[in-house]
Amino acid sequence: MKLTLSPTSINNFINTNKFDNAKIGYFGEIVNTKTTRSISDIVEFVGVNCTNSRDIEWMKKINGYNCHYAIRNKRKLDGFKPFLKGFVAAHCNANICIQRNESDAIYYLNDDYPFLVSADANESEILDMLHRIKDSYGSGEWKYGLEVMRHVKEMSSDNFILNEFIDVIDSI
Repeated sequence: MKLTLSPTSINNFINTNKFDNAKIGYFGEIVNTKTTRSISDIVEFVGVNCTNSRDIEWMKKINGYNCHYAIRNKRKLDGFKPFLKGFVAAHCNANICIQRNESDAIYYLNDDYPFLVSADANESEILDMLHRIKDSYGSGEWKYGLEVMRHVKEMSSDNFILNEFIDVIDSI
């Protein structure tokens, strides 16, 4: 079986930038996240036009961040959302700030991942976490988060997924 990689494959988001502090960014449709003036003082919000797959300007900015903000603004029309923001953050060698009940967050990150907020996190809890992230940069807690994200990166790599698929086919 031959595997052909897409140029927009998640494996192409490789962040080798050097940082001297935590730089937090959100990538997505702004309506899908929780933001306030105070939150936007800490998080840079990079809008993604999900209706135009040719608009990839956000991809040019994604490696400028070592922590991804993935706090969802739940809406009635939302169904299950996969852990894509987590996979992207992992392939960017970045930590993630996310609600503990979001999609498969606990499955991939585990309950002790340091940058989880509660399901119904309000502005105060989110700001406390964002300050904790900024203050923890380079610490053992920060490094532990990155170690967890390296595992997520491995579990979402093309080769890992391909081998899981082959195992399923071989078992039939």
